[in-house]
Amino acid sequence: KSDKSAGEVAIQHGQVGSICRPPMTMAFGVADKTWLNKLKAGDRIRFAAEMKGSNAIVSRYEMVK
Repeated sequence: KSDKSAGEVAIQHGQVGSICRPPMTMAFGVADKTWLNKLKAGDRIRFAAEMKGSNAIVSRYEMVK
């Protein structure tokens, strides 16, 4: 799900090696806040994440069919 006012999206994910996170559900910031207008709860995405300071950021994503 997304939180437009906070500029975040909560993602249930598997291991994310690029940011050293085990499988969990967590909130990520997004590189482009307009993405939040396109995402809705339950959408399946494939994404890339990176750390920006102490924040995990989704740097790109694509919808999974």
